[in-house]
Amino acid sequence: MPTTHRTAQIAALYTAKARELERAVARRAAGDSEYVHDACAFAWEQLVRRTDIVCEDRRTFAWLLQIAVHEAWRLLGDLTSAAADDAATLADRRGHEIDQAERLTQRQQVLDGLRDLTPRQRRYVGLHAAGFTYDEIAAREGVSYTAVNRHLIKARRRLRAT
Repeated sequence: MPTTHRTAQIAALYTAKARELERAVARRAAGDSEYVHDACAFAWEQLVRRTDIVCEDRRTFAWLLQIAVHEAWRLLGDLTSAAADDAATLADRRGHEIDQAERLTQRQQVLDGLRDLTPRQRRYVGLHAAGFTYDEIAAREGVSYTAVNRHLIKARRRLRAT
């Protein structure tokens, strides 16, 4: 495929789907809009680099979404790890001391809540957060859709209780 044709396909896909991708990543990663934007930019960059990915609208969007969600979780994980080491440095660097401290506290509460889940619930929550559907989790884990749904409902209840 000529490079100009692929570039035109990517440009058309970006024009049509960039906002939708950011909204979908924000729903799945529940992160700061800055991190969502960075994660989406990373996914688009990977699409440009990966010439083996065909620019079909639906399949390519699913691939972009998976890449962006994984990157958003990586960015949020890096932030949480760094915050645990030195929250004050992060707050100074971001220039939003109070707001940053509140976000770090919320993330720490989420991490504490995740520790209260069973290993299976943590695994299912992690897979779902990474963009896997209930059906994909069920197929991957060798259980029924209902079992996945039941464990994720229980996990949400436990997380809300903390």
